[in-house]
Amino acid sequence: MIGDLVIESSREHASLRLSVERPGSDWRAHLECPDLRAEATFHERYDRERLRLDEFFGGLAERWRGWEGEMEWEALGLKLSARHDGLGHVTLEVSLQGHYARPESWVVSASLQLDAGALDGLARAARALDS
Repeated sequence: MIGDLVIESSREHASLRLSVERPGSDWRAHLECPDLRAEATFHERYDRERLRLDEFFGGLAERWRGWEGEMEWEALGLKLSARHDGLGHVTLEVSLQGHYARPESWVVSASLQLDAGALDGLARAARALDS
């Protein structure tokens, strides 16, 4: 296994852990909140383009002082959307879908609160994981 990228909320006990055995293979997401635990496999797009989590978190880190609107990242089964409050905090909306291609699919969503100062570390961890 290459490793994990762990994103922990700064305000409550909530986290998202993303794992991969090797680039180009299936990824796993583990979402844990006070009243929710969910786990699912997510995938690269059909065109086999790399997930580029490093670019998403790198873009957030570059704009750590703030940005307008939402910055989004999506794979098959996982979507991340980040908003900056202009006061040094980022809300990361996580949407995890189990069995995304099946009719009996489920979807869970949660919000993680991040300190803008933590974005650089997440970008470095994502670079190590998504290479």
